[in-house]
Amino acid sequence: EQLVDLFILGNRSFDVDIAAFRRISDGTGIKLYPCVDDHHATDGYLHPPIEVLRGVYSNWWHQGADGIQTFNFEHTLPSRDERVRLLHQQSYREMARPGNLRHMDKTFVLQRRGGGQGSTVVPNPEDWSTPRWMYYITIMLAPLPADLSNDWKADTLLMVYIADDLSPESNAVPAVSIHVLLSDPSAADQPLSGRLQPANIVTSKVHTLETIPPASDIVEYLELRVNNALLDSPSADRGWLVFPARPDQFAIGNNLIGIRVNRRDSERHHPMSIEKLEVHVRYSSDQSRD
Repeated sequence: EQLVDLFILGNRSFDVDIAAFRRISDGTGIKLYPCVDDHHATDGYLHPPIEVLRGVYSNWWHQGADGIQTFNFEHTLPSRDERVRLLHQQSYREMARPGNLRHMDKTFVLQRRGGGQGSTVVPNPEDWSTPRWMYYITIMLAPLPADLSNDWKADTLLMVYIADDLSPESNAVPAVSIHVLLSDPSAADQPLSGRLQPANIVTSKVHTLETIPPASDIVEYLELRVNNALLDSPSADRGWLVFPARPDQFAIGNNLIGIRVNRRDSERHHPMSIEKLEVHVRYSSDQSRD
């Protein structure tokens, strides 16, 4: 009895089922520490902006974590990349208590399955196959990449968790936008002048990947809904599609995102795929930018 003090959860994954482990450990005194690894990182988020890590930590605290474990952080190694070292130092300063992150800018992301390890260890998302030899570092249940239907009928449905209270009744009402990165194989032979700018999906030590940019007029026929509320048309920014949103369209916790192409020839085109999706929350009062 009482041989276990801690469960370290997740390692590579930003999404950890803290509630399920709490049911297992309830009444035992075992503490739950989800873990972030910034070397064998979740696909497309190696050394991410601090806003991404804040979103991860905020979600974990909100879901009931007792603390946070880090793996492969380089905060004490001056010979390493200075930007990475400073990122990890800042991360440690901010993660320690839930209140530290209140009203700080955050980015809440959806994960890509696989990747991050090299294809000999874990299949990459763009060449996915179900791992048979192990699953614990594969993030195989992650929702992205996800195809968009060509028949105009059905939304591609995704769930994104947001710990922050974005309602107008909260003390700080942020600016919120949803950023979507698409690939369109059917546009591969079109002139670059008529397409969105290529954007990096993944840049890591073992793997790089860019989008296959869709035609520029995608801004006219891509719809995005948050909890079934239709957002205004997006703008294009360095290959990303940026949808403006209102804070009151979001709930605390899970939020349903629906994305639909409302004009597409299903007989002539391969499906487009959602490579990344991020919810950017920016507070005018964020002191960390000063």
